[in-house]
Amino acid sequence: MWIDSIRRQVLRHKSQTETFQLQAPKRPTLLRWITGAWSGLADSIILNGFAKCKIGAEVEVVSEPSEEVMSSDMLSDLVARCAIEDTIDPLDDLDINSDDE
Repeated sequence: MWIDSIRRQVLRHKSQTETFQLQAPKRPTLLRWITGAWSGLADSIILNGFAKCKIGAEVEVVSEPSEEVMSSDMLSDLVARCAIEDTIDPLDDLDINSDDE
């Protein structure tokens, strides 16, 4: 994914003497990354995200699937690898409706 691209660029640069300049990925590469990331999400998650942000014309909220989205084994594995924090600090919340921007 994107982090691999950055790592490759940094490793290549270490053998050079000029100033490092990160190269943006090409559009097809970006599309592969986005498609890969989104393919793991339920359609309802994507559609509800757009609806919540009021993006798109007349986007309807889609009901969540009744089956378990993430297995308990997968969740346990993520927690064990510290990929999921036990608690979320309220200061980390984003207020997309604030006028501070």
